Amino acid sequence: MVTSIPARQAEGRGRSSGHRRLPSAGGLARLLAVAAIVVALAFGARAFVGQAPAALAALARADLRWVGAAIAAEAASYALIAAVFQRTARSGSGIGWWLSLRTAFLAFGLGNILPGSPAPGITLATLDLRRQGVPPRRTGIALGWTTWFLARAFLGLGATAAIIAVAEGHIPERHSEVVLAFASFLLATVILTAFIAAHSRPLEWTALALARLRWPGSAVPTDPRTAGQQWHAEAVAALGSRKNGELAAMAAVGAWMADALCLQFALAALGVPLPFDLLLLGYCAAIAASCIPFLPGGAGAVEAVLPALLHGWGVPIETALGGTLAWRALSLLLPAAVGAAFVAGSRVAGALSAGRSELHSPKAAE
Repeated sequence: MVTSIPARQAEGRGRSSGHRRLPSAGGLARLLAVAAIVVALAFGARAFVGQAPAALAALARADLRWVGAAIAAEAASYALIAAVFQRTARSGSGIGWWLSLRTAFLAFGLGNILPGSPAPGITLATLDLRRQGVPPRRTGIALGWTTWFLARAFLGLGATAAIIAVAEGHIPERHSEVVLAFASFLLATVILTAFIAAHSRPLEWTALALARLRWPGSAVPTDPRTAGQQWHAEAVAALGSRKNGELAAMAAVGAWMADALCLQFALAALGVPLPFDLLLLGYCAAIAASCIPFLPGGAGAVEAVLPALLHGWGVPIETALGGTLAWRALSLLLPAAVGAAFVAGSRVAGALSAGRSELHSPKAAE
């Protein structure tokens, strides 16, 4: 039987009205993201309520000498991130120290306050390097290695801080087994990622998975396994020698340690003495909270987590909140401002260059 188009449409409407459509994966992800933002902001607002005036008063009494030390520590953190990037892009890339530092502030400074970080920052850094004549593929490999080294260094640092805190007796005995188990998981992850980087097989599996997904607009390699082997060989060649990789790993650890020192100096400016293992543990918890998706820089979540931990370790809540705000201003907002200044300077330089080209064009000469 041939059904007319209006009849088929009416039949379709009848079926759709009888069966409720399930939300798509994208819609569910957006719903969860909005819920996470609401919860984080609610916790952050709760931390501020009633404590903001006292926290601001504590900031007004801050020792500026420690603030200067905190700024120097944060500058050292980004200098070390730039060192990681430069070492992972050194093979014939022509990327110098200043360009590496600029990339660090764009990708991990300005990018941290943009929604969906770190992707927007990496995009900004890639576009900036492309204007400097660096191929996007080279930039992608270098930024991928930089992110990989920083992530592994953070996991190792968190595991070490947890183990030291348990050994020093700063963690209640009833929680020590859970903390040690989590630290063991982090160390196992570090070892597993080292295995992944040392072998081409995981990238071959990734290429096969991408070939089977066949995303719209994506180029499917004719031989996915060969493509995975080529990706691995190119990444290994970009990293260079084993010594270079070790130096990049050391610089990544140093970058996190310098940022943690920025937190310690910010708290010291408010007169807060805290054992470094506890400070490192609280720092790692704050960084983990800042990684909540769709929360720029973990806004709200960090301001809830870190003061609560510091208060649990005996720091007055208003001082803990004031120290957290000072650290966030120096480690989040200040690098973002530097990155924004780089973007503005690049646009001004581009406009001036375009103006000079138009001035010296044949039409202008006429």
